[in-house]
Amino acid sequence: MDVVPDGGGYGIFHLDGKQVAGGGPRTSDEGPAAWTVYALIDDAAASSARVAEAGGTVIAPTLEAMTAGTMVIVHDPQGAVFAVLQNARTAGS
Repeated sequence: MDVVPDGGGYGIFHLDGKQVAGGGPRTSDEGPAAWTVYALIDDAAASSARVAEAGGTVIAPTLEAMTAGTMVIVHDPQGAVFAVLQNARTAGS
């Protein structure tokens, strides 16, 4: 794992020279350690509003995720937690 400078302990995992995952410390003592799936989108703010309109909850509002892009973490009405990422530096999996 390559630790991201000024990333608060966040790091990037590589396989065969390609970024395959990221990892970091838990952001809260209240929840369990977990994986987060990211969906690439065009407009983080608009996606955040659509989640709320559809009955979901915005857990972490629009924020800059280091150099990765603009991120929003959400909780859908059925209980799934996921994130959306705008202007992603990498295409993801």
